[in-house]
Parts: sequence; structure tokens; C-alpha cells
Amino acid sequence: HGQALCATPGLAADIVSAIAKVSAKPLFPKLSPNLDEAQLEALVVSLLRAGASGFTAINTVGPVDNLHPLTGTNVLSKGRGGMSGPAVRDLALGKVAALRKILARENAAHIPILGMGGIATAEDCRKFWEAGATVLGVGSALTGLNTAEVAAFFAHLEADLRPELPRPTVERPKPPRPDLMVFAEYRLERTERCTEDLA
Repeated sequence: HGQALCATPGLAADIVSAIAKVSAKPLFPKLSPNLDEAQLEALVVSLLRAGASGFTAINTVGPVDNLHPLTGTNVLSKGRGGMSGPAVRDLALGKVAALRKILARENAAHIPILGMGGIATAEDCRKFWEAGATVLGVGSALTGLNTAEVAAFFAHLEADLRPELPRPTVERPKPPRPDLMVFAEYRLERTERCTEDLA
């Protein structure tokens, strides 16, 4: 439904405005990459006026067929779905740059952009900053990593960005395997509530 909301600036603005009335927290609407520049500009202007604090660019691309690189079969049970990771990086960079230009034209150059879409290396980070992102988000590059490996990933990323820091003593995690989306069949035997603070 996000695509439909993004393609309807008035509706998206109504939602942001309603949230802004009941929450003092910053609002960063996540923008669809499927909009052309005119649609993006109309949406961004309406969201700024509605109270957006910043923007997240981009959301997943699609829906598209997500074919397994080794088998050529669709990895999603419903067929089509969102695409993310390195395959969307160039599109994400273009949308961040377009968004930054729109904000400048609206005298809103101070508005932060959370850039995301295929970020995995220090070079990716630099490209997003050059395109106009203020803050960066990493998602697909963490696929399959456990907690310790996620910490190691960010330790290496920070050291790659800041050479004056000492090199991490932990090993750099390997990139996600292409076969991570192959799942064995399973049967749910039972569910058990582990804690009271999760609804």
C-alpha cells in the first residue's frame, strides 16, 4: 500500500499531518523509488507542509520478480515483491540526489535525508553522502549475520571510513550468500510467549 500512498500526495500528507498532531517525535516518511521526478517533487512539497521532519530514501523497488541467481526460480512464495540490496544502489543514489535538489529549491536544504538502498561498503557510504544523504541506513548487507557479526560489520565499516581508528580485531563478516533465500519446509509445532513486554 505504500506505493499507492506515495503516489497520492494529498493522502500521504494527511497521514503525516495526523501523526504530527499527536506525536512530537520526528517524522521521516520513506519515499517510493517508483515515482518520477514530478511525482516525487509534488509528494515531498506536500509532506514538508504537513510536518515531515526529514525523509528516508529509498524504499524497496518493485514489485518485481525476485529470481534466485543460481536456479532462476522466484524466491517469494507470492511471486512478485520488493527488491533491495546492491541491485537498487544506483537508483537509490539518483533518488537521494533528486530529493536533495527538491529540498534546496524549497529552501529546505537543512532537512535531513536518511539514505538507504544497497549500502555495504565505505565507498557506498561516501557516494550516498555525496548525493545528499545526511544519515545512512544499512539493511540487506546484514542478511544472515548474527549479533556479533553485525557488530563486526559496523566496526569494519567505521574503520574503513575513519582510517585514523585502529583496525578491528574481529574478522570481517563475509557478504550474504546467494543461497540464503532457499528455505526448507517446516511445520509449526507450538508457539510460546517468552516475555511479557512483547505483545
